[in-house]
Amino acid sequence: MDRLLTKQDLADRWQVSITTIDRWTDDGVISPVKGLPSKRFNLEHVLQLEGTEIGKLSPLERKRLERKLKQLEDEKEKLRIENEELRDYVKSIVGNGIKFIGEVAR
Repeated sequence: MDRLLTKQDLADRWQVSITTIDRWTDDGVISPVKGLPSKRFNLEHVLQLEGTEIGKLSPLERKRLERKLKQLEDEKEKLRIENEELRDYVKSIVGNGIKFIGEVAR
């Protein structure tokens, strides 16, 4: 069986706190081995994370960009709805203006 690391092992290896390891686990940056009563991390998976090529997005950067993308998509949708409401408002004003001009011209 592959060697498994505890949260403390991983925190020591990466020189971060156990809280950071928990947060990265919650964010999906690193995945623990499933089916165990406590969180253990596969050494091979850890080595893959450590060996990412320069230029590729780190798991943390990828997660940050995914959150930013979601935020921008939500903002875009709100602006699309606001734009529709403004178009309807302008159509109403122009329509009323045309009616008014027609009545004045009589």
